[in-house]
Amino acid sequence: MTSFLAKSLLFSIGASAFAFGEEASIERLPDMLAKIQYVAKLTEACPDDYQSEYRNWRKLNRIDAIEAVVNVLLVDDAQLQVRLTDIARDAGGKAKLHRADYCVHLEQVLASPDFMPVLAFPELTQKLLDETPQEALTSEMERVAAQPLDPELIRQDMAQVETVMFNRRHLRIAGKSAVVDAPELLFKNGDLCMDASALVFRGGVARHKARRPAKWTRWRTNNGEREWLNGEKWEKFVSAKEFPPLQEDFRMENTLSFQEETDGGAFPIINVVRYQFSSDGKFTRNLDSYPSQDVPLNNASVSFYYPKQEGRYEIDGYLLTLHFDDGETLYKTIVLDKNSSSPVWLNGDEYVE
Repeated sequence: MTSFLAKSLLFSIGASAFAFGEEASIERLPDMLAKIQYVAKLTEACPDDYQSEYRNWRKLNRIDAIEAVVNVLLVDDAQLQVRLTDIARDAGGKAKLHRADYCVHLEQVLASPDFMPVLAFPELTQKLLDETPQEALTSEMERVAAQPLDPELIRQDMAQVETVMFNRRHLRIAGKSAVVDAPELLFKNGDLCMDASALVFRGGVARHKARRPAKWTRWRTNNGEREWLNGEKWEKFVSAKEFPPLQEDFRMENTLSFQEETDGGAFPIINVVRYQFSSDGKFTRNLDSYPSQDVPLNNASVSFYYPKQEGRYEIDGYLLTLHFDDGETLYKTIVLDKNSSSPVWLNGDEYVE
């Protein structure tokens, strides 16, 4: 089955990437992958808070499983890898045609049955998932999910950061627009990344830049002031204040929380993350989820309270390392004013006391 799928994909790649039709055969796999890539490219160009809607779309359409099948096919087929790169490039080009309304168009696409593999390609989706050996599929999905972050690579990337400054960004949170001041990474080579979590991206900063190019631009110093490139126009940062890296073994003594609203399907869900840091290097984390106040009372009991987690933390530069007592290690970027206990930005999210 694997060989047949690979050959079918290889020789049918010339078909229109956005062709529609009633028949759903293996020859239409390039069409399906082109649509998946197209949605991904649009999402990359939009604020991070569109990610929740994108994740829901991926879950509904079993995208993780489909991509795992394709990764199984790619293992021993260099030609196939090149062809799929062409698909991704073409999808990126088509996405750029909507640069004036990326996010509006993304909302339309996420809601369109034509861009839902389970609806647009039902037989093909079933064929892929049924005929690919479950052992190979599970193994590939576990491999992708288990790829560890490399702390040494994180530190190498962090060493290339000149400073951190803040800019005002328009975000979308659970379908609502919001304006926030968010930390951005200014690299020594003149690159600027609008996503502070790039430092802890799997594969490092270089992979983040390749996967999410819309999050990257340039910065410069002009007459003693730093500026960033917004399209073709140089602009000043919302604040001239810089946030230098923290010294090794910096300690905190505070309780911080971050709240976000996500799309729970039937009703909005409020997720609350609470960290308590102490000066002896210990921390606790609590996670709670519950329905928004806007939902009917009969849904109010649908809440989740997860067990408290404990461990020790380390801070070095812009890197916060959380060592949980159960053996898990979590890496986050951290930005704060050493003269103030709040707010603290973890992976770009604002935590407050």
